[in-house]
Amino acid sequence: MIEISGVATRIGKLQILSNITLGVPAGKLVSIVGANGAGKTTLLRTISRLLPVAAGSVRFEGHDLAALQPQRVAELGLVHVPQGRQIVPNLTVEDNLLIGARHVRSLSAAVIAQRLALEYQRFPVLSERRHVAGSSLSGGEQQMLAISRALMMKPKALMLDEPSLGLAPRIVALIMETLQALRDGGTTVLLVEQAAMLALGIADFGYVMKNGRVAMSGAARDLLADRMLVQSYLS
Repeated sequence: MIEISGVATRIGKLQILSNITLGVPAGKLVSIVGANGAGKTTLLRTISRLLPVAAGSVRFEGHDLAALQPQRVAELGLVHVPQGRQIVPNLTVEDNLLIGARHVRSLSAAVIAQRLALEYQRFPVLSERRHVAGSSLSGGEQQMLAISRALMMKPKALMLDEPSLGLAPRIVALIMETLQALRDGGTTVLLVEQAAMLALGIADFGYVMKNGRVAMSGAARDLLADRMLVQSYLS
């Protein structure tokens, strides 16, 4: 579904990614892990076209993304939940959710209502707080809102950047359970996390990044069982 081949990314004169090759099969949960500064966020921003591709190719369901605008990438069904959540603080919870729906052309009011109901069922706290400003939400609630806003677009593939960052353990567990449920329901998930053991623990497949390159890859359970890997890259 997502195919990345020989990708390099530069920010100014600094090369951040070098020769990145990886794949994310349809209907799977793939985790990309590594230390802070490994290039994980840059990779997601490159895939979603927030950063230009300096070399190599990025494809989604056969579409070459290199020349597309970020909005068009999202319209194709590849949706990015960025680090930091980036909700609109002065809008209500419901208005934040409607931003997601409005990114999809020709949605009827009935379909939008159905999607709102589904997200309120997924995260009941959002329903309880639907009329309050996004700025009044806790960090965990804001992360739920960011995920639900993306899901209002009914993505084929969802990319998430450090969704566990700064959250209480019970909220992290809820987020991870949600991602597994999305995968089980057929949504492809690409998860970037510094919390490597957590991310690999729910993944089908994993990639370990270091210094802007893929250092290791394999079935998530095999990576978790590799003591040398854990000591060298994940500890």
